[in-house]
Amino acid sequence: MQVDANVSEKDIGEVKLSDKATSTVESFANHPFTGEATQISQSPRTIEDAVTYDVVISAPNPDLLLKPGMTATIRIVVDRRDDVLRAPDQTSLGKGT
Repeated sequence: MQVDANVSEKDIGEVKLSDKATSTVESFANHPFTGEATQISQSPRTIEDAVTYDVVISAPNPDLLLKPGMTATIRIVVDRRDDVLRAPDQTSLGKGT
């Protein structure tokens, strides 16, 4: 299945071919579909002063759950770090009296 996504001008610079993506549709809100970016348009689309770029996400659809015309919410992973310790921001600690 091919999912056509509109990515904002602000975010398109971070999207690369083969970036992993997940999508959900209202009909299957608890069933994320996975795929990857296979095309990134070089031509912008402007609608009501909003500039976006088309990104095509190829997603396997073996159960034929996704149907043409469904509206999807897309999340594209543009950066990932494994085996990293995540610590809270320390700048707000220790303030007070």
